Amino acid sequence: MSGVQQELKQTQGQFESHVNQLQQQHLQQLQQQACQIQELQLLQIQRLRPWLVFAVRSDGATVDLLRPHHEQRRFKSLLLSTLSVLILMTARQREIRMRLDSSPTNTAMAAL
Repeated sequence: MSGVQQELKQTQGQFESHVNQLQQQHLQQLQQQACQIQELQLLQIQRLRPWLVFAVRSDGATVDLLRPHHEQRRFKSLLLSTLSVLILMTARQREIRMRLDSSPTNTAMAAL
């Protein structure tokens, strides 16, 4: 093998190593974002908890959400904003999962 070919092979190896390192960093960042989203979702749900009053019917099959009349507007506003945030976070989480599932590293691991 000539010196040029050896140098080319070495450079290619370094490049592939660098690309793999960047992919791993990116996957770690996506996984961290997914964890942060889950934490934020839990916080949003906990934020709603004091406002929720559930009534279970006698058959035990259905649950109704009851709202105090005088706090109905405030509750509705809080509920809508919280649900909007949860929907956005869930969409972002789904996007992250799709990226993680389609990453070359995960595809290679699944093949093993």
